[in-house]
Amino acid sequence: MNMLPLRVPWIRLAIAAAYVTLAPALMLMKWDGVYFTRMIAVSGFNAILTALICAAVVTLRNDLARKTFYTLLGTSFVVYALVVFYYVLVYDEMIGVAAASAVIDSNPTGYREYLSAFLDPASSMRAIALALPIAVAVTIGPKKMTLENSLARTILVVAAIGLAAAGYTKEFIRKNSLYFVVTTSFAEVVASKKEVVETVKRFGDRKPLGVVNHDARRRVHVLVLGETATRRHMSLYGYDRPTNPLLEAIRDKLLVVADACSSRGATAPALQELMSFANREDATPLFTQPSFLETLKAAGYRTYWLSNQPNAGLLATWATIFAAAAEVRTLVNANGGTDEASRMDTRSYDEKLLAPFDAALSEPGDAKFILVHLMGSHAAYELRYPPSYAVFGADGPGAPPEKPGSFLDFWRKKSADVDAYDNSMLYNDFVLHRLIERASAGDVDTLTYLSDHGEGLGENGGARDHHDGSTVRQVYEIPLFFHVGARFSVDRPETVDRMKAALDRPFQSDRLTHTLLDLYAIEAPQRRQEWSLFSADYRPPPRFCDSLAKVPDVASIRGP
Repeated sequence: MNMLPLRVPWIRLAIAAAYVTLAPALMLMKWDGVYFTRMIAVSGFNAILTALICAAVVTLRNDLARKTFYTLLGTSFVVYALVVFYYVLVYDEMIGVAAASAVIDSNPTGYREYLSAFLDPASSMRAIALALPIAVAVTIGPKKMTLENSLARTILVVAAIGLAAAGYTKEFIRKNSLYFVVTTSFAEVVASKKEVVETVKRFGDRKPLGVVNHDARRRVHVLVLGETATRRHMSLYGYDRPTNPLLEAIRDKLLVVADACSSRGATAPALQELMSFANREDATPLFTQPSFLETLKAAGYRTYWLSNQPNAGLLATWATIFAAAAEVRTLVNANGGTDEASRMDTRSYDEKLLAPFDAALSEPGDAKFILVHLMGSHAAYELRYPPSYAVFGADGPGAPPEKPGSFLDFWRKKSADVDAYDNSMLYNDFVLHRLIERASAGDVDTLTYLSDHGEGLGENGGARDHHDGSTVRQVYEIPLFFHVGARFSVDRPETVDRMKAALDRPFQSDRLTHTLLDLYAIEAPQRRQEWSLFSADYRPPPRFCDSLAKVPDVASIRGP
């Protein structure tokens, strides 16, 4: 008589499937009743589905096939657990769309740089400890399986498929179940990109209606988009290291906004709100309205996109999607290309953008909008500046190179990371000063600089790296300043006065599109006057950064 064996691993695997969902939820300490009830339901779903799948496999006659299946399933559980536990420990949120977006918008070089800069041995060891029960569950104990009943197998397979299909219809299960979360997250990112590409193409084929340029002059405006720059490490904002000597020397020529925050903590979502009319509360304009560049083109501007960002990800990056609207696109960073040299040469310094910037300024003709996208201070920080700018700490001239990712040197490396980051900010100061010099000589009317987001440097146990979610406030604290040309000051003195009066207002970067259109005197149906920093009717938005904790000063973890 055939009977289900009692000593098989599917009970342990079912418990493991529940554990890998419920344990991270408990770690997040989100004691919201609805959330926790749903996570219990997801855990139960994972457990039952795992038990049904495993029980169906028991009925296979081929012993090797059964053992292979259990080995693969168990291994996948262990790997998933390691990734999820590490992600929760480091970023304090469940894995999902934010992680998928970061993976898709990067490339193998970016992955290596991330691991070398931010792999945290302490969190890694804790993740291994948390995943250990799953590893034990899938590797020990008897695995003899004796049932060979095709009818039972059919019933179990049908039940498993039915349960999986029913669970997939529930969004919360789809976005949290270990069986669906990875594919669901990647599919959501891919679908969003495809929809925006179609939107860009649609508005590229026809001029947006209702756009009016009220400035009679053919202006030249520049937007410099920084990368991973937190103002807490800028001496322009009071940081105790001289990371901005050149900008400080011309501070009287800059209009520096005192309290600007990014709407997002990562490049991909930040770009979506910087280059469109979408905002943190409403993403709909990203898919339904013309982008910022398309609006400028409709106002008569010739648009340029000059970038030192890597030009390849797993799919088109958000930067390349928005750049597609520009008439002139210049990408100076070969990192991510198909040849071996471009894959291995990760040092592409931002000064490479100066020559194409000069070329754009020298082109005769229409009004111009020039976007300059820097690599800035993106990790690994030591790759973002030439050796001559390694002036702070142990990373200074003559010091042996740091070995990123060394487990034994991790705590020493935290201080070295701050040194390298500050060196990258010092080099960024040089690049920005050169751009401003060229803008002044080239009759540029306005130059705007801000960063996509900030960075955590591990100050006193605070977050390292950045991500779009709950973290330390400095991940969202960004620099924002304007340089106004002589011609613009003479032609539009009242606008300059409005700018000067607004410098102490709190600002969030998803209002930049509205602010710049106001500054450029461009009317558009999507523009909201009360969202312009310079408007008398300005209403500060409820800023995400204000819900986050500040971190102490960095002095305790770095040298002089």
